[in-house]
Amino acid sequence: MPEGIRAMDSIKDDPGPELFTATFPIILTDSGTEFHDPLSIETDPSPGTKLIQVYFCKPRRSDEKGKCEKNHVHFRECVPRGVSMEPLSKRDINHVSNMVNNEPREMLNYHSPYEVASLLRNEKVFKLNKLKALNFDFELTPIIS
Repeated sequence: MPEGIRAMDSIKDDPGPELFTATFPIILTDSGTEFHDPLSIETDPSPGTKLIQVYFCKPRRSDEKGKCEKNHVHFRECVPRGVSMEPLSKRDINHVSNMVNNEPREMLNYHSPYEVASLLRNEKVFKLNKLKALNFDFELTPIIS
C-alpha cells in the first residue's frame, strides 16, 4: 500500500469515520503522487463506504486553494524556503503549526484560525493534531535558518 494512502487511512482511523466525515467533508488538493488513488482516500477501508469527496486543483493554480497557501506562507516564515526540514522533530512541526494557527488574521476579524475552528469543530480533532490555543503575544519567527 502506498505511503500516502496508509497515512490517510491513519488520519481516518484516529477520529473514527463519523468525526472524520464531519471534519473533512471534502479534501481539496493538488495532483501529487500521494493522491493518485482518490477512491482509497474517499472510502473507509474496512466496510468500503464512501466518507468524503476529493477534488483536485489545476496544475500551477495555487490560487484555487488560497487559504492553504496562506498557511504555507506563514509556515515558511518560521522555516524559510531552501532550508532543509530534515532536522525538525515532530515537536518542532507541531510548534510551528500552533503558531501559524494561532496568528490573528484580518480576514477573520482579527481572530486566529484556531479560535474560529474551535467554535465549529470537535475538540478531539485539535487533540489529535496537537493543536492548542496559545495565550500569549508572539511573532512568527524562524525556528531554523
